Amino acid sequence: MKRHQQRPLAISMGTLVLPLLFLLLTSTATIQKQHNSLAERRENASVQPSPLPTAEPSPTVPPKQARIVVIDAGHGNADPGAAGASGKEEKEYTLAVAQAVYAELKADSRFELHLTRGDDSYVELLSRAALAEELHASALVSIHGNTFTSRSVSGTETYFYDDNSSELAGLIHSRLLEAMHFRDRGVRRNDWKILTHSSMPAVLTEIGYLTNPQEEAAMLAEDGIRRAAQAIAAALTEFFFPAA
Repeated sequence: MKRHQQRPLAISMGTLVLPLLFLLLTSTATIQKQHNSLAERRENASVQPSPLPTAEPSPTVPPKQARIVVIDAGHGNADPGAAGASGKEEKEYTLAVAQAVYAELKADSRFELHLTRGDDSYVELLSRAALAEELHASALVSIHGNTFTSRSVSGTETYFYDDNSSELAGLIHSRLLEAMHFRDRGVRRNDWKILTHSSMPAVLTEIGYLTNPQEEAAMLAEDGIRRAAQAIAAALTEFFFPAA
């Protein structure tokens, strides 16, 4: 009787042990597989190339140091300006001098030059000042030739409006007197539109009287144009870059 009761117990234990053993082996294999998978991921991660370092931004380019100068050739096109003693028109003279000033300074990297007109075109007075404002110009120089009913009147006149323009006006005037040897008619304050609408140092120069035959001849001569241009260029250089 006892032996008969022990058989069912042995069968029951065997039935239980085998599944437990299978479960244990399966779990061990799963754990090992997971461990191997994790190790593999770690190993793969360790050999991945590291990301490229972020490039440092380029150094900020320092602001441009060049002095921006707007050179204005007075009049133009349908506005001829003064009629000279010889019949030549002021607009031709002013353009020639403006272009000569440009040529004098263009090789100097300390200057950035702009012409309000480079041909026989007309630019509104306020547009000339607006151009200088838009460019944040350091200076504006408007070039003219004078006129009067009497042919005997002669001389150089230079105009400014704001006090910040008086020094440049004085320099341009002085240099023109040295170069042209015309009568000194002084530096004066006046409310010409191109001056009153310019916040930077702005000067209008009447180099000489085109209605005076002798003065006109000197002004229109190739050498006269060159000397006037050199005088204005020298004054601008002295104003912005005074000798140490």
